[in-house]
Amino acid sequence: GGRQYISSIDPEQFGGIQQSILQDEEGRKNEWYISGAANISDNLYIGMTIGIQSVNYSQSFRIVEEDINNVHELLIPDPDDPLNFDLLIDTESVEYRDQFTPSGNGINARLGLIFRPSDAFRFGLSFQSPTFLDLTDEYTSGMVHNVAGTNGTISFRDSLDSEGLFTDYTLTTPYVVTLGGMYLFGKRRFITADVEITDYSSANLGSSAENNINFNSENEAISELLDFAINYR
Repeated sequence: GGRQYISSIDPEQFGGIQQSILQDEEGRKNEWYISGAANISDNLYIGMTIGIQSVNYSQSFRIVEEDINNVHELLIPDPDDPLNFDLLIDTESVEYRDQFTPSGNGINARLGLIFRPSDAFRFGLSFQSPTFLDLTDEYTSGMVHNVAGTNGTISFRDSLDSEGLFTDYTLTTPYVVTLGGMYLFGKRRFITADVEITDYSSANLGSSAENNINFNSENEAISELLDFAINYR
């Protein structure tokens, strides 16, 4: 939404450029659960779950400028000409590609308690731990200049392939605590109330010892911009 593309071609001087952009995003987050539960004298119910997560996401951009009116040409020195005359190269299109791919794994835990002192009353407490994610970012970009040759299109490529700056960084998400209660009126009516507590400022970015990346400014921004939240239902 906040991105803006500005061409290096002056449309008033040259024009005739057809611009196109394709943005493609895809991703998924899978989670597997290992759960267990216990019933103590039909008054106390205890449940626990371990969640194992897998995160994969990909975002790619493809920006193309095509010389549809054949008005752009490029002068370059001819290395095979002893008199060093310039060659006139007819530009067909320029293409820029960019791809960003984070992926990783994580783990969290959930613990829940339900206490039933009588058939009419039920009280619940649940705690969802922070999710601890170990992530890797990969970043690639490249540019292709297509020119018209005597035997067809010639492509000149300038590419940079490298792993992301934040290899093996960690992300810790906020915890969630929920308190609830329910009262039964006979067998057909009931009333419930829940309070959910989350401290969004507890989110944190970290780095592995090998990379030693400093996330102090990012974590300070999280602490300043995010806050403690209480939701009622």
